[in-house]
Amino acid sequence: MKKILHYMRKFPSLFQGFVSLSGLQGQNFAPFLTQAFGSQNFPQFINAVFKASIAVGAILAVLQFARAGFMYMGGDSWGTKEKAKQILREATMGLLLLISIWLILKQINPQILDLNIVQSVK
Repeated sequence: MKKILHYMRKFPSLFQGFVSLSGLQGQNFAPFLTQAFGSQNFPQFINAVFKASIAVGAILAVLQFARAGFMYMGGDSWGTKEKAKQILREATMGLLLLISIWLILKQINPQILDLNIVQSVK
């Protein structure tokens, strides 16, 4: 215990606690949700739905990767392993489709991803 206290005094920066690298420390996501889903502005709503659907799709693909990994490692029969490989292929294809949607829209025009319909009509 004395060694731990000694190191804590000698190197205080190592024992400080969690430091967020995302720059979102102490921020509340309620204003973002209110701004996106609570506003009467239709383009902001569509933009938030688009971003949320891409995020949900990516999360579901990662969960499918984990499910297939457990099936592959835990399965004894060849049928289970083949099913796990098929799930991995499908999840990879889905993730590549999500990435390609974003990349294609970004290459066509980066302002398309903002989905600001009012400005693009003018």
